[in-house]
Amino acid sequence: MVGIYLLIFVARHHKEFSESYNKIENSVMSRENTGALHRVDPKPTSTKLINVIIPSILSFIAAWAWLAN
Repeated sequence: MVGIYLLIFVARHHKEFSESYNKIENSVMSRENTGALHRVDPKPTSTKLINVIIPSILSFIAAWAWLAN
């Protein structure tokens, strides 16, 4: 059941997922004082956190409800 929900979720938000794959194109390379390059992601950390926490909570609730029955 959770797998079906995941597939429906991915199908509905396909555009957002395809944009996330282009993250490297939108990021900027920055050079540190040591001379090493690192990638700077333009998205705020709160957006990344929300994109991980909310689906995790929903998956946990779905799994809990499935196990309860």
